[in-house]
Amino acid sequence: MRRRTKALVAATAAAACLAAGTGAQALWSMDDTAAVSPMQVGRVQFAAQADSGRRVFSEAGAPVTVSVPGSVIAKVVDQVGPDPEPVFWRFRASGAALGIAGLDYDVTAVAQTSTNGERTDLADGLAKPGTLLSKSTMTIYPASANGDCSTVPDVGPDQEDRNVRLAGATDVELQAPGANRDGAVRTDEWCAAISWQRDPDGVYANGVQVVATGENGTQNGALDDWSSVVAFPASLDPLGDYLSRVDASATAADGSTSHDDDRWGSRLFPDPKREPDVTLELDPTVTSVKPPASAGPPAHS
Repeated sequence: MRRRTKALVAATAAAACLAAGTGAQALWSMDDTAAVSPMQVGRVQFAAQADSGRRVFSEAGAPVTVSVPGSVIAKVVDQVGPDPEPVFWRFRASGAALGIAGLDYDVTAVAQTSTNGERTDLADGLAKPGTLLSKSTMTIYPASANGDCSTVPDVGPDQEDRNVRLAGATDVELQAPGANRDGAVRTDEWCAAISWQRDPDGVYANGVQVVATGENGTQNGALDDWSSVVAFPASLDPLGDYLSRVDASATAADGSTSHDDDRWGSRLFPDPKREPDVTLELDPTVTSVKPPASAGPPAHS
């Protein structure tokens, strides 16, 4: 079990904060309207909120979750060009720790959840085969200044083969211990950037040479070359290829007949709107100011 507190704060079923010189007291709050105790104790609240969603509060220090909708992940099929901008999605972590308490948290990817309730564990970062995410990368990372998500950070080599990647998501300090005497709620902005893993069909070289002759017989020429990258659009694996055929015959008023036939093929793909959601977990940890080490008993002459 992950430790719910750090330094001198004990871990119990409910997160506990150290009271000034007295012991430990469980003081998790489910809202931000409770009166602040005049004693220097720790009162803690923690919540997560998806973009345009409601805040989900931690109960007694338990993790809270937000979900990246499958409908957002499915937008990768609308990306065009060899290097399009990722699909961005945002969420927030917020909380406050009063008195001598502080607050850290971790962000992890838990599972994919389909519309029928089927869950695929994401502990190894690998998505369920046959989903859009299995052919994409989703990077979870803190937003930069002013909530900007445009700069997607690189991840270590241990995550390069994963579909879901985490950057700067461990031991995130929401608030330092003893740094929030007024009880103000602190908020961190987070980003999820989703990109299709494009496998270009190939790179093709093109060249053109032009020669022109003027009225006076002089000639001028120019040579240019360029390359182009051709890639297939994002899609799920096809359900199958189907061949269709039609035969038509007609008889005219004079009794003459004509006949024709045609054939064409079609390829059917699954509906991307059935893409599973991705559940993210935010796990809070209470921290406390560590008192200075004792200098030991006084010396006797």
